[in-house]
Amino acid sequence: MNKHRPVQKSPPAAQNSTSVISHGTSVVGRCKTRGRVQIEGRMEGSMEAEEGIAIGKDGVVIGDITTRNAVIDGRIQGKLKIASLVRLQASCDVNGEIDTGRIVIEEGARVNVTVKMSNGRRQLSASE
Repeated sequence: MNKHRPVQKSPPAAQNSTSVISHGTSVVGRCKTRGRVQIEGRMEGSMEAEEGIAIGKDGVVIGDITTRNAVIDGRIQGKLKIASLVRLQASCDVNGEIDTGRIVIEEGARVNVTVKMSNGRRQLSASE
């Protein structure tokens, strides 16, 4: 009888998974995921999410974001590199730079940014 069991490896994170930084939580540093991120708390540093990032009304990001799609309801100060579409909701307060393929800005959004638009989808690259 074999006393040793084979080590089971965790499956790789699914691209459609969502990580949450909840209200009352602060994260400092660099985060990277293949899926999506929902930010309801505070993030200081850089965030790279292959699929998308959503920042809730109480969410705060001070730093850089790189992703495919983003929906912003909260506050951001930094650089946003969005490959496809960024939606700035009426409750957002965004300061910094946005480099994106497409942008939608709702009436009431507070936006103080430099915007660089590319034609269509961009290749994701945090090293630009």
